[in-house]
Amino acid sequence: MQTDLQRHFELVKAKSGIATLTLVKESYRAVVSAPQMRNEKEANVKLSESVDNLIIQFLAFYEKFNRAFQNGRIPAPERKRLLEMEKEAIGKLLEEQVRMANFIFDNKEHRKTFVLLINEHLLNFMQLAFAGHPIPSKNGLAGKDGISNSSNIVIP
Repeated sequence: MQTDLQRHFELVKAKSGIATLTLVKESYRAVVSAPQMRNEKEANVKLSESVDNLIIQFLAFYEKFNRAFQNGRIPAPERKRLLEMEKEAIGKLLEEQVRMANFIFDNKEHRKTFVLLINEHLLNFMQLAFAGHPIPSKNGLAGKDGISNSSNIVIP
């Protein structure tokens, strides 16, 4: 019970900036409605599925991009234009996903789950990779050449 009260104290403090005894008590006694929980679960599943689909599209594009420039080849201008168009489309999808995810992540009323945390990190990783930034490892930049192992997912 003390842990629950502590959690509600932190929740009230985060929401209103100040936690009074009455506000903590009201928060503790408030029951989350079943429709609200169902809506949150649906939003979480929808976000997870859309992030998964975006990752699949991103990786498919990355394979096409690598094949087009493999062994120092320079693709035909038409092929380059198609790749740029596909990259722009994926960039727009990524922006849309981030906007939808931020609505959930920033909503203090929305219950947070471990899967939401993972989705947030996946979207951040994709934003960095899509923008052309090397992704640092926990020990700085790994590898003999000073480049992270995951930096090979950078699209210039």
